Parts: sequence; C-alpha cells; structure tokens
Amino acid sequence: MRGRGATLCLLAALGAVICAVPASALSCRYPEAFYGADPDTQTKDDYVRRFAMAHRDLAQGTFLVWGVFEKVKSGPFTHEVEADARFARWVDPGTAADEVKADVTYTYRRAIRFSGVRLNNGSAEPFSTRQTIINLPVREQFIGSLPAFDEPVFGMMRSLGQGDWVEIRADLCDAYFPLSETMYQKVRACLADPDCTIAD
Repeated sequence: MRGRGATLCLLAALGAVICAVPASALSCRYPEAFYGADPDTQTKDDYVRRFAMAHRDLAQGTFLVWGVFEKVKSGPFTHEVEADARFARWVDPGTAADEVKADVTYTYRRAIRFSGVRLNNGSAEPFSTRQTIINLPVREQFIGSLPAFDEPVFGMMRSLGQGDWVEIRADLCDAYFPLSETMYQKVRACLADPDCTIAD
C-alpha cells in the first residue's frame, strides 16, 4: 500500500474505523470514542498509541498486532488469489440501482505467515504463526490496492481457536496498514523485552 496513494478505510469487526492514509487526506474519521479530541488531527503514530491504550475494550480473542506478513509457499492455500466470487453488497436500502455495482465485493483468501508482536494486558509479547488465513472481502474498486508483504504493519487479528490459524477479517478493505519507521523500531525493541509497554 505504501506509495500507492490508495485511500482505503475499513469497518472492522469491532466497529472501529481504520484509515490507511494521512490525517490530512482522510475520507473518514478516527473513532472519537477511542481516540479523544479532534481525530482529524491525529497522525498514524498517535492513532496507534491511542488504540493501544484502548485495547482492553477489544472483544475476547481479538488482539492488536505489529509485524510483517510473508507469503506461504505451501499449504491448503496458495499465496495468489484463490477465490474471486461475488459475495455481498454493502448498500443502503435507498441506494440507486446504478450505484449498486460499485459496492459489490469480492472475497480473497491468501495463506501467509505473520511474525511480530501483539498486545497482551498493555504489554507487547512476541507472536508468530506458521500459517495465517486472510479472509478479506474487498470492494471491486480497491482490487489491486492490497498491502504489500514484507513491510511493517499494524492491525487487528482474531483467534479462531485453531492453534496458530488466525483469521484477519475486514469489511470493505484492509485490516492493517504500514507503520512509521519510528514506531516499528519501538515495537521491534519490545521483542527483546516482553514487559515493555507500547502505549507510552
């Protein structure tokens, strides 16, 4: 996603809106209930820190993660798009018929590995998976704008209770976005110190 200029927002499973563009270019607002005064002025790093401080409100089995995704070369899924099926429409009851087509979504499934850290009771702990499922409904106009692999990202995962299999699910768009280098270095430092706190 970095450098592509894509304006991607998502409505995540918990109802929190995540935007993958600078605050000055936002087409949606960071949820004020989570992040306090004037979310339009928040930077990505402010957003991550405030999200970290609010993470105790996340549903059981859902957690925030920092790290990188890598393509998995073997397994029941390939690293390429395997599913390309129309699966849902996000439209208001009053939406005109000629606007419906743009809201048709496609489901993509990819097998990837995630390595990084996750928040646990306010502290970061090492976390990795052998294989991770992405189940990602994406609006047609955003196809081709999915995040790149092997770059620092921040996001939200939900455990499926199947060992190291984790589902990342977002409605409309990506459930994660690139981190700044400063924030990523801070997170990497926590790998050597599981008691460190990201949300300082």
